[in-house]
Amino acid sequence: SLWLFHQPDPEAKVNLDEYPDTVNPPFYPYLTAFWLKLWGPKYDLPELKGEFEMYDGDLAIAVLSCILFCFGLFALFFWTASMVDAKVAGLVAALAAFNDYFWQWAISGTCWSFLFLLTVAIGWLAYARVRWSGGSAAALLSSAGLGLVIGIGFLTRYSFALWLVPVLLLVLIHGGRCRIRDAAVIAAITAVVAAPWILRNLAVTGTPLGVAGYAFLGGTDLLFPGPTLPNVYQPEMDAWTIKMLARKLM
Repeated sequence: SLWLFHQPDPEAKVNLDEYPDTVNPPFYPYLTAFWLKLWGPKYDLPELKGEFEMYDGDLAIAVLSCILFCFGLFALFFWTASMVDAKVAGLVAALAAFNDYFWQWAISGTCWSFLFLLTVAIGWLAYARVRWSGGSAAALLSSAGLGLVIGIGFLTRYSFALWLVPVLLLVLIHGGRCRIRDAAVIAAITAVVAAPWILRNLAVTGTPLGVAGYAFLGGTDLLFPGPTLPNVYQPEMDAWTIKMLARKLM
């Protein structure tokens, strides 16, 4: 991160109190910060009394994650009900709701629950777009919604933008007579939502994704064995080869 910060200007001074985040996209941190403002957790550590106690801030984040997961379950139910019927939708939602592995992720405090909700929203909106393929206003709104959701997902986890590829292919193949227009709408709205943060990263680090743009080099034996890439202060980014990446995949 420090190495990347000095790429646009090697003489730039580092202010640790206002150091820019060059690793994480911004949406989920802002969402959790807003939630913590509403929750108002007590930041003082409680006195040790011998029994287990959960830190109030951790509890707040866990509650937010569970709420987002429950919203995702409701969206999953209504999406499945619109495709099949309420009985099948109830079964699908119940299988997801009683999955212990899902709940472990939901209370982990990561952005998993929010990405689960966004993924279900993509499926629901994609189905709606294919269903209303006659060029109606509903088809245009569902396309705009797809672009917005993918853009927000990109601002939550950069790799979420890969959903743009199958969504565009689906619309272009099954989108009806307005498929070109709606595919352009999806791509344009995604770009509009993502562009400000990409421009910010370019201004701060000279790269569109910051440190995350070099994640594919992590684990290459000759450069960054194991998970050491984020800890390298002077990485040799220009020394990588296709052979190194092939060895990593093998």
